[in-house]
Amino acid sequence: MNNIIHPKWIIFFSFFFWGILAIIPTYSLYGADKSYPLIFLLFIIYLMTKNLKNPTDYNFKISKLFIAFVLFYVFFQIFFNNALPFFNTVDSVVSDFNKTEGYGRSASSLLDTILSFAPFVILASDLKKTHRYLLYFVVIIPFIGISRGLLFFYLTVFFFAEIKFNFFKWSIIVFSIYLTISWVSVLRDGVDSGYNANPFIDSFLAPVINFTLLYQKDPTTFTSFEYFTQIIQKPIPSFIIDKNIISTNLIYTRDLYDKVETISVFTYLPEIYFFGKNPFIQSFLVSIYFYVIVKVINTVTKRSKYFYYAFALLFVILLRSRFLDVISFSLAMIICFYLNKFLCVFELSFKNNSIKR
Repeated sequence: MNNIIHPKWIIFFSFFFWGILAIIPTYSLYGADKSYPLIFLLFIIYLMTKNLKNPTDYNFKISKLFIAFVLFYVFFQIFFNNALPFFNTVDSVVSDFNKTEGYGRSASSLLDTILSFAPFVILASDLKKTHRYLLYFVVIIPFIGISRGLLFFYLTVFFFAEIKFNFFKWSIIVFSIYLTISWVSVLRDGVDSGYNANPFIDSFLAPVINFTLLYQKDPTTFTSFEYFTQIIQKPIPSFIIDKNIISTNLIYTRDLYDKVETISVFTYLPEIYFFGKNPFIQSFLVSIYFYVIVKVINTVTKRSKYFYYAFALLFVILLRSRFLDVISFSLAMIICFYLNKFLCVFELSFKNNSIKR
C-alpha cells in the first residue's frame, strides 16, 4: 500500500492546482474578488476530502468471460479498427466531435469508455501478479488513442498502486513518465505546435490562457438547472433517448475563434463562473455533486486502491477540461465494475446448473 500519497489528497490537489493556475491571470487583470467563488469551492472540497477514508487492498473475483470479452475487444480494435496509440490524428477527433455534438456518445463510443476501465478490474482481481500485470499492459493499448492524458493515467495509477515508496526509485519513474509523455507529445503534435517547444508543457499553459481569453469575452452562459440536466442525462445512452448535451468546450472555442481547428479546454472554472446567476451557489452545487459521486464510487468498489487511485487520477486529467467529464467517466467505471460482477454471477449460475444435471 502506498502510504505517501493518498487518493483523497490527489483529488483535492487537482481542484486546487487547475483552479489556482487558471485564476491567477484573471485575479491579476480583474481584481481579487474574481477569485472568491473558487476559494469558496476549494474550502468546501477540502472539508469533504479530508474526512474521506484511505484505500484498501481489497481484491475482487474476476470473470473468465470478462477477460475473454475484453481480450477479444482489444484484438478487434487493434487489428480491425487501427486502434493503436496515436495512430489517429487530432483532426479526426475534432471531426467526430462535430458530428456527435449535442447527441452524446454513440453506442460504440460508450462501449469504448466503459471498457477503458477494464484494466483496473484486471489489476484489482484475484489473479496472480504476473498475469495481472501482463493483461493490464496489453489491455490498455487500444484505449490510449491520441490522448497523452490517458497514457499518463494508466502509467500513474499503476505506479501509485503497485510501487512502494523509495525516493530514488520514484525519482527515476517520475522522470521516465515525463520523458515518455513528452516524447509522445512531440510524436503527436510536433515541436512547433503550441506556445512552448514542449507540447507537454503546453498542455498546462493552454487551458490557463484559454480561460483568461474567455473571461475577457462575453461568453455563452447557462443556468444551474441546465447544468443539473447535463448530469441527469449522463448515465442514459444516446441511442435510448434523444439527449441535449451542452458541449461547452466546443461552444467556448467558437466564442473565441472563428474557425474550430482543435477543441480548446478551459479547466473546470467555466462550470463555476458561466453556469448559474451566482458563482457561489454554483460552487456549492458542484461540491454536492462531487461528494455524491465520491461516496458512490467508494461504496461500490469498497475503496479498492486500484479503483480509488484511478478515480483520483481522473480529476488530475479531466479537471483540465470539465468536472462533468469526471462524472461521465466515473459512471463508466461503475458500469465496467458491475459488468464483471454480472458475468461472475452468470458463470457461477451456469456452473451450478451443470452440476445439478
